[in-house]
Amino acid sequence: MSNIIDNDFNNNSLQLVSRYETMQAKNKSLYFDVFEIERLIDFYIQKNKIKMGLEVCELGLKLHENSFDLLQKKAQLFIELNHLTQSLQILKKISVIEPNNIETLILKGIAHSKLGNIKKALENFDNILDEIEDEKSRLIILSEVSLTFIGIGRYDIAVRYLSEAYELAPNDYDIILDLAFCLERTNEDEEATELYLKYLSENPFSELAWYNLGICFEKREMSKNSLVAYDFALALDDSFASAQINKASLLHDAEQYEEAIDAFNDFLLLEPENADTCFLIGKSYYELGNYFTAIRYYDKALKLDPKHADAWYNIGLIYMIKKRHKKSNVFINKAIKINKEHPGYWFTLAKNYISLKEYEKSEEAYLETINIEPFIKEIWIDYFEFKFNQNAYKEAIEILTKAIEYTSEKASINSRLAATHFLNGSESEAYKYLQKALSENKNSEKEFLFYYPQAKKDSKISKFITDFNM
Repeated sequence: MSNIIDNDFNNNSLQLVSRYETMQAKNKSLYFDVFEIERLIDFYIQKNKIKMGLEVCELGLKLHENSFDLLQKKAQLFIELNHLTQSLQILKKISVIEPNNIETLILKGIAHSKLGNIKKALENFDNILDEIEDEKSRLIILSEVSLTFIGIGRYDIAVRYLSEAYELAPNDYDIILDLAFCLERTNEDEEATELYLKYLSENPFSELAWYNLGICFEKREMSKNSLVAYDFALALDDSFASAQINKASLLHDAEQYEEAIDAFNDFLLLEPENADTCFLIGKSYYELGNYFTAIRYYDKALKLDPKHADAWYNIGLIYMIKKRHKKSNVFINKAIKINKEHPGYWFTLAKNYISLKEYEKSEEAYLETINIEPFIKEIWIDYFEFKFNQNAYKEAIEILTKAIEYTSEKASINSRLAATHFLNGSESEAYKYLQKALSENKNSEKEFLFYYPQAKKDSKISKFITDFNM
């Protein structure tokens, strides 16, 4: 209601507040007219002292029973306190007196929107707009309604009202900024970018606009533009933590690890006890091959957050690279204890157990991996190769037969099945899967021959492949 209610508290208003608070402190009874009560309520709303505003309102209703304006204020205060049903009860009562009162309809719309009754909220707001033709008044209502929907995260609906407001006032930069924000939230990033650029052409010192423009560019995969926007935001406010972490993350994702480390360290100056940032610095050093420093930052992350599963896991990865598989498993098992549903942890554990020749434990870890995430083809293939390399062809075939249920790209599975069936002595099955593989992808021949190189000397198989490819 900020655009409708006059919140310009002058000296007289402050004297009014002092008079009221002195009365309360001395437990006296003084008279306030309806206008004074409204001014007091608006003051406490502005100061976010809603309960004190409600106390003033109750006093006002004792002095001026059934005052329409004060009942409307009470409904507004109930909305601020999230007592939405009570607010609607009051609004229903006063609507009988003035059924087309604009502020009442707005309050009804706000209450319904917060209750999730979007249809009723829209009815109230649209009823208001149907009655208003004056451009200035219409703009005020459109802005008010859009802020209501922004407040409940319905940016798609806010766009509808802000778009009309923008048509009425294409050079109103508050409207431009709000519309750009909502368009970005609804993934209309190109349109949002254009509006942010228009806003910044007149308001180049808005760090928030530069930051949001950076987000738009990042979502559009325009990394260089995004970094420039974040740098402008930081030039205007070097304590803008969100811009700093976004910049650092963008550099990390672009594999510019040295620059990312500098940017992450700048962020740590703003938020020194951020475990995720320490982890990401460690990960950057890991990518640069500096494992000693990587572990140091992983340890820092764990001191700040002992349940940072990825930090435990990444230390395990480093020991795996160093072929210290037993020590690696100690850290990976700590990660699994924190997060048992991460397929990558179990997969790495399976690989470690293979290196340690603890094959039963490796199989258990593969099964856990697949139970959590059965739709990653590479996991099935790795599990298959574990069995294939042990010459356990029957089990390898069972693994791939299950894998087919979970993958859309079947050629590579069928080529392996063909090779394994030949090795297992199931010639008819082998030809069946070889035909499937070649029909799905002619390059499957190379994959098939990798697993069954004997086929190169088998004239029957060679003829089958040649005839199929003709």
